[in-house]
Amino acid sequence: MTIERGNTTGNIANGGHAVKQGDWIIFSYWAGLTNKLCRIRADGSGKQILAEGGRIGNINVMGDRLYFEDSSVHGGFMGMNTDGSGLQKISGIHPGRAIAAGEWIYYDDLGDGGRLYKMRTDGADRRKLNDERSYGLNLEEDWLYYSPKGSDGIVRIRTDGSDREKLLDVEANHLNVVGDWLYYADYGKNRRLYKARLDGSETQLLADEDSQNVNVVGDWIYYMGHRDGIALCRIRTDGTGRQELAHDICEEINVAGDWVYYRCVDLEISYNARTRTDGSERQRLNADD
Repeated sequence: MTIERGNTTGNIANGGHAVKQGDWIIFSYWAGLTNKLCRIRADGSGKQILAEGGRIGNINVMGDRLYFEDSSVHGGFMGMNTDGSGLQKISGIHPGRAIAAGEWIYYDDLGDGGRLYKMRTDGADRRKLNDERSYGLNLEEDWLYYSPKGSDGIVRIRTDGSDREKLLDVEANHLNVVGDWLYYADYGKNRRLYKARLDGSETQLLADEDSQNVNVVGDWIYYMGHRDGIALCRIRTDGTGRQELAHDICEEINVAGDWVYYRCVDLEISYNARTRTDGSERQRLNADD
């Protein structure tokens, strides 16, 4: 049985700043010193501000419920209806990554050294799952995947915390677990982009370039690449068809519908932008959009 999930693996791996829900795209962006959470129809109409706060991320949507992290002093992990009503604090946690799936939210608790926990979607029944710093949390079926200490390979445990197993002895970052594959940038090999089977076999080099902020969606991998220059790129999951979509230094790469949302880092300022998944149109996201 398929369990409903609140966002894609690749979006959560990049901060969880955008998600598609039916005809709506929900995303966060900076407007001055305030981070705004809004929704807009896929055709660009009907923009609505849902919430404002500090850094808003880890956005998950399940049914008519929206979950997200607000890093402001009075924030935490929040819940509300997708129309903006019923805002409430579910928990005071500030996770690195948070994944809503079924009745649970899985997360690494930065307040407890990055150890893994799960709690019900209403914040109840909090359970500790491991006792080590866990980077790059991913969920695939009934397994949680992560990198201990950020450099000690890729391991997995069951969603109840049992059966810890080491899969690969690599310096993995930007981990995406999608279907039968692990996708990651190997920081021990100059951040080259690789994939391997879930059991750690069949390691394959996909992009022989500095590859960061990886987001796997369907048959495509979106990432910040550095070959002739820094660019927002995409490449097929078999390593073919590389394209440069925008010549930006880009962080927090999220994909929702036909758009790639990201944070563009300039020499002096940074701002939110989006481009079509084929690179055909680029827009800067401003407070008055």
